[in-house]
Amino acid sequence: MTIKTSGMPQFYVSVEQDYVTLSNEAALAYATNTGRFWIHGKDALDLLNRISTQQLADVKKNEVSFTVQTTNKGRIIDFLTVANLGDRLLVFTALEAKDSVMDSIEFFSFDEDVKLEDCTAETELYQLFGDEAPTKIISLLQDESHVPDINQAKQIRLNNEEVIIIRTDRVKIPTYEILAMNSSKSIHSNLTGLGLPFVGTKALEIFRIEKGIPVFGSELTERFNPIEAGLSHAISFDKGCYVGQEVVARLNTYDKVKRQLIRLNWNKPGIKKGDDIFSDDEKIGEVTSCAQKTHQNFVGLGYLARNSNLDEVTIGSQRVTAKVSKTQSD
Repeated sequence: MTIKTSGMPQFYVSVEQDYVTLSNEAALAYATNTGRFWIHGKDALDLLNRISTQQLADVKKNEVSFTVQTTNKGRIIDFLTVANLGDRLLVFTALEAKDSVMDSIEFFSFDEDVKLEDCTAETELYQLFGDEAPTKIISLLQDESHVPDINQAKQIRLNNEEVIIIRTDRVKIPTYEILAMNSSKSIHSNLTGLGLPFVGTKALEIFRIEKGIPVFGSELTERFNPIEAGLSHAISFDKGCYVGQEVVARLNTYDKVKRQLIRLNWNKPGIKKGDDIFSDDEKIGEVTSCAQKTHQNFVGLGYLARNSNLDEVTIGSQRVTAKVSKTQSD
C-alpha cells in the first residue's frame, strides 16, 4: 500500500491547533516539498565540495552538513542538506529545484567516478518536529543508540525495513528527517503509533517564517546571494575555489552585501508576496513570504537594505505599517 503524501492539507484540526502543537509539543509532517537523490562513486564528496559553498571534504561517514549551490555570479541555486552515508551521499533539496541542482552537478562531473540517482519517487520522507521530538524518536526506535545526534545520520532497520534518520534542527527546534526506502504502510503505522498529530502546510509556513528560515522560490532564488539570505553557516570562507566563490568571497571580504533577510509583523490585510517595502517614500526592500497567523496578526519575510536599522516600515500600495526584526540567523 502506498501512503499518499501529495496534496498535503492546509491544516488537520485547525491552523491554530497545528501551530500550538508544533510550537509546544511534537508533530509529524509529510515532506512533500523535499526532493532527494543519491550521489554514488568515490569522487562524490570531492565533486560536491568543489562546486558548493561549504567545506565538505572532511565530512565523515554518518555526518550531515549544509551547503549552497551557487551560480558563477554567486547567486543561489538552492540550499542543500548532505548526509555522508559512507557508500553514497544523500542530498535533500527543494522539490522544484531538484532537476536543476542535479543537472548542475552532472555538468561539472566530467570523467569523475560519480553517478546521480533520483530517489524522490520511490522513497517517503517524514519530518518529526518539536521540543518533545527527542523523546518521541526514542519511543519509535526503542533503542537510544539508533537515535542520531545533531547533524548526524543513522541507517537502521525498523520492522525489517531500511530507514535513514537525520537530525538537523535547521528550523531551530529538534527536527528529525525520517526517510523510508519505499512506500511503507509499516513505517507509517509506526509513526502514527506514537500518538502524534500531523500538521498541515499553513502552520508549517507560519512557523518557518517566524523562525526566519528561507526557502526555495521565495528567499532562495538567483536574485539573491547566500550571505544576504542568512546562510553564512553553510559557507566556508577559507576553502578553495567553487562555483561562484570569487563573488561570495568578495562580498564578505569587502563588506559589499547590500541586503539582509528580515522578519515582518503586521496587523491588517493588504500585504502580499512581492510587495515593495518603503521608508517614507523610498523603496528599500521587498516582501518574499507572508502568512496569516490569526485574524489580526500576519507574519512575513523580506529583504531590506542592509544597515537600514528600522523598527518599522510601510509596505505595498496601501502602505500597511509593519514591524521589522532581524532573522535569528543574524
